[in-house]
Amino acid sequence: MGTEVLYCGYSYHDKPFRGTEWNSGEHYLIRLQTEGKSRIRLDIGDEQLVAGDLLILAPGEWYQLIVDEGQSNKPGSGDYYVICRGEWLDRWWGVSLQQRRGRVYAMEDLIDIWKLIILQRRRIGENHGALVDYLLRALCSAITLAMSSSSKSKGAGGNKQVAAYQMKRYIELNATRMLSIEEVARHALLSPSRATRLFKAAFGETPVRYALNVRLSIALERMEYSWLTLEQIAESCGFDSYPYFYRCFKRKYGSSPRVYRERRAAHDSLSDS
Repeated sequence: MGTEVLYCGYSYHDKPFRGTEWNSGEHYLIRLQTEGKSRIRLDIGDEQLVAGDLLILAPGEWYQLIVDEGQSNKPGSGDYYVICRGEWLDRWWGVSLQQRRGRVYAMEDLIDIWKLIILQRRRIGENHGALVDYLLRALCSAITLAMSSSSKSKGAGGNKQVAAYQMKRYIELNATRMLSIEEVARHALLSPSRATRLFKAAFGETPVRYALNVRLSIALERMEYSWLTLEQIAESCGFDSYPYFYRCFKRKYGSSPRVYRERRAAHDSLSDS
């Protein structure tokens, strides 16, 4: 295996806190602020972290966690962390990342993997080292993608980008049912008109168009890998009628759903022969 996880978990401080100085030694520390805010004292000075801020320390670096007195009715400081090492991580840090701090707009993607790592390590008496290794690599790969997306959106306004990614994630999770722009906007605490403007500025299309494209992409997968009828696929992907699905599909892919499926089946048959 190319990695080893020493510690992984979730930490929350609801009162002022000043941790001891911690040296990473031969390990990497990956930390994602998910709630409230904190201060991190590094060798280059203090940095304030808020929800969505990701911090990565390479071997030999040190830090100190400080949680200041918060305002009334405000959350303290919550974060997911993993302390790990390994040759694969050395290559990842040296080639793919080399960035100590970044901003993550779609935290849920990372947190889902983090929770799986935590769960596997809690299973006493069972050896899941290989699975944890794969999950940690998946987490690091997702971090690389998240950091890349974050760097491309710098300068566009942090809060606007957070709202845009919140809407994008919400659409992806709920695309197989009919979504209204009012519902998507409400999720990001925006008016429908402002939500549409922010989303289009970030991704080049409206939330409604993006939701339609996600539905069509899911329908394409189900046409290729399931035995559902085309009518069942249309319904399961959130289209209120087959004729509407037919029109949308043909407009995007240039052929009817039935013709597309027949061509795909013929292609697969030739590949197997």
